[in-house]
Amino acid sequence: MEQVYNEQFFENLRGLVRPEEFAKLTGFSVQTVYNWNYKARASSQIPKELFVKVRGKLFLRADVFKNWISLENPTLNWSDF
Repeated sequence: MEQVYNEQFFENLRGLVRPEEFAKLTGFSVQTVYNWNYKARASSQIPKELFVKVRGKLFLRADVFKNWISLENPTLNWSDF
C-alpha cells in the first residue's frame, strides 16, 4: 500500500512529542491521546509502538503516527493540508 503524506504538515512532529504538544499541533484533544494509549494495550487498531514512556512521561512517536494515519486513510490527499 502506498503511503502518501505532505511533509509540511508534519514538519513540527519530529521524533518524540508530548501529548500536550501533539494535541496543539494536530487538533486532537489531550484526552483523546491518553485514551489511545489506554486502548492501544487492548486493541489492534491503535499501534502499540505509537507510545513511549521516558522517565514516567508519555511521548508519541511522530513517525508511527504518520504511518498510522496514512494507512487508516488511504484516500486522504495530504496536499490539501
